[in-house]
Amino acid sequence: MVKTCNFCRGHSDYYYDEAQLKRCAGCQKVYYCSTQCQKADWVYHIFDCKPSRPINTADHLARAVFENLLPEHPQTCDDYGFSRAFTAEEKSNLLGLYIGLIKVIKIPPKTIHGWRIRGVLVDEIKATFYKIPERTRGGYFPWFLQNEHIISLAGQPLPEDTMHNHADEMMRSWPLSSANPARKEIVIICMPFSYPNGAHTRISTSGLTSDLHRADHRKKNGYCVLNTSN
Repeated sequence: MVKTCNFCRGHSDYYYDEAQLKRCAGCQKVYYCSTQCQKADWVYHIFDCKPSRPINTADHLARAVFENLLPEHPQTCDDYGFSRAFTAEEKSNLLGLYIGLIKVIKIPPKTIHGWRIRGVLVDEIKATFYKIPERTRGGYFPWFLQNEHIISLAGQPLPEDTMHNHADEMMRSWPLSSANPARKEIVIICMPFSYPNGAHTRISTSGLTSDLHRADHRKKNGYCVLNTSN
């Protein structure tokens, strides 16, 4: 079996020499051509390896960030506010915030986990973004400043009336048809995102309410939406 780097697959930006591939010390199953590739792959490989510490919800969050997908791990959704983000727009904005924090500013999952455990996640997110110029903070941080309760109350039980109201709203807003009463529309949301390296985000989400499909709403908020339900 031909050995290859588990991250770049032989297409590294650094000098690639198959003879210099080194086996992962944790699982002894995969190889890397450089320290850079090993570090870049760790956000995925940690789930298949034998890490020296327990996997935590920040690791699940980081994997979702690098996949540009909303996290599906239930405890991760509770710990980082996704369970309190009731609309698809709120969920995509929250994911965009974490993309900026983890993927762009490069805050390690271990650090974010520590912030949450110490109860300072909101304060540290603010401090991190305030360290960079305002023009490069993107559009998700200002949204966060107006909705920080989504993260500050993460992990706390939802009031029963809030859950009922949300369920009623979703039932009213989901698109229905006689052919498929439970149909949900899948869209890709693209929102302008300016960081120092010019990165942009593309976030995939499901079950958006009809409000987000209105052309005036999309235009006002800088979204372009690709409807893939048809």
